Formats: sequence, structure tokens, C-alpha cells
Amino acid sequence: MNIFSINISFRKSHQTYDKLTKLFCLDPLPSFQKGRFSEKVPSTWIFQIEKDEYFDFINHFLNILEPKFQALESLGINRKNKDIVFWYIYEYEHQCNMEFHPEEMIRLGQAGIPLAISCFSKP
Repeated sequence: MNIFSINISFRKSHQTYDKLTKLFCLDPLPSFQKGRFSEKVPSTWIFQIEKDEYFDFINHFLNILEPKFQALESLGINRKNKDIVFWYIYEYEHQCNMEFHPEEMIRLGQAGIPLAISCFSKP
């Protein structure tokens, strides 16, 4: 199982959460949808894709975000403050290996977005 996500942090606000959902025209992670928060006011917006196989999530996510950088900044979301993070959660058997192409890493670095990776073994 591979889980790929865009995590966007912001000051607690239902309004910002709703604006992000409309801006991207994407459904956020269900456990973070309005009314299902552990907190009463959201401070995180997460879009997640689950796949059995790896896919080019870095370029896919950057294609979604890059045209929206100015709009994100107007909402107080700043890439320099690491308000946006890409997560790759990887379930493995026996050994955990991965590689990323230099072009993806350059593009990600130029966008100023961190990549977080978490690996766990299958039960």
C-alpha cells in the first residue's frame, strides 16, 4: 500500500479550510472534513491518494499546486514556512527501498515544498 498526500497547515479557520477545498476542487481526506475534526476548528487540509503501486505523485501534486501558489499566499499559506508538505507513506515487506528522479527533486526544491517519508512493515 502506498499513500500519497498533500498536507497544508494554516491558522485555525473553517473559512480557510472551505476556501482550500473550493480552490483545488478536490475532496479532502474524510477524517479531516468539516465536522469530523478532533479540534472544533480545522488547521490542516489533507488530500490523499492510495494506490497499490507507486505513481509520480511529486509531479502530479506540483501540477495541482503550482498554478495556485499566489492564491495560497493570499490565504496566509507560505511555502517558506513549510505550510505545505508532501507525504509518502509506504508499506513494505522484507526491505524498504525507493528512489526519486533528479528532475522531480529539483522541481520540488524549487517549489520550496518538503517531502516527508514514512515506511512501515506489513503486519
